[in-house]
Amino acid sequence: MAETEERVSYNVVRAITKDGAFRVIAASTAAMVRDAARVHELTGSSAAMFGELLTGAVLLRETMAPHYRLQLSLDAANGVKLLADSQPGGLTRGLPSFPPGHQVAHFGPEATLKASRIMFGGRLHQSVVGASDVDGIGGALMAYAQTSAQVTATIGVGCTDDASGITHCGGYVVQLLPDAPQGPLMVMTERLADFADLGAVLVELGGDVDALVAELLYGMEFSVLDSQTAFWGCNCSQQRVVGALASLGADEITGIVDSGEVLDIDCDYCRTTYQVSPEQLRSLLVRS
Repeated sequence: MAETEERVSYNVVRAITKDGAFRVIAASTAAMVRDAARVHELTGSSAAMFGELLTGAVLLRETMAPHYRLQLSLDAANGVKLLADSQPGGLTRGLPSFPPGHQVAHFGPEATLKASRIMFGGRLHQSVVGASDVDGIGGALMAYAQTSAQVTATIGVGCTDDASGITHCGGYVVQLLPDAPQGPLMVMTERLADFADLGAVLVELGGDVDALVAELLYGMEFSVLDSQTAFWGCNCSQQRVVGALASLGADEITGIVDSGEVLDIDCDYCRTTYQVSPEQLRSLLVRS
């Protein structure tokens, strides 16, 4: 699948206050979420929920370890199952599963959020926290950051939509750094109360990620550390599909080859269809 037809120069910004009290990561992800919604044919609240999880995966990866992969999985009792996969370099993909009708605005009080990330040294770390409608996806992300990653932070995500689809989407992480003085902490606590409806803030700012950082750190001196791009895409390929078929037994591969049929295999993430010919499968038998 082609990554995205229009890619902004950057849409994720990392900044730090000059007094060393706070680190901020902000993202404006509307283009990425629109691509995701189009591929998976999502609209309304379903697209917004999926978009918030995708945005959350980008934010957590950038917060924990930008050069390592992170996955989030939301599992709700009412049949909602969402997977978001944020990879180094900004490529982001996901799998949504909604009950018939698609328009699910809530995920219930018994939902769980599982985070899986690669640690330094290649070790896989997984953690599960509760998620509820009251706290939303942002609240579940905060619970994970505080209980499993020992990161003290306020996290917000939000998406807005209209009849045309997703209009704005984004989020932020405001991380309290060690030894932050009490004064800036009190100021920030009051400041973040204005971001309770993040969707409305994003609309007011026109989805400008630099403006979001400036608003979060209003009245504080800060420096921008770097900026990155997060985009919807997939790393599937013909070669990967054929490689996956290599895990089949020789008898199974032989049976498919003898049938003479071309296989049509779909990527669940991006819905690209790959065709695998008997000749390609025959090469697997030669290698084995």
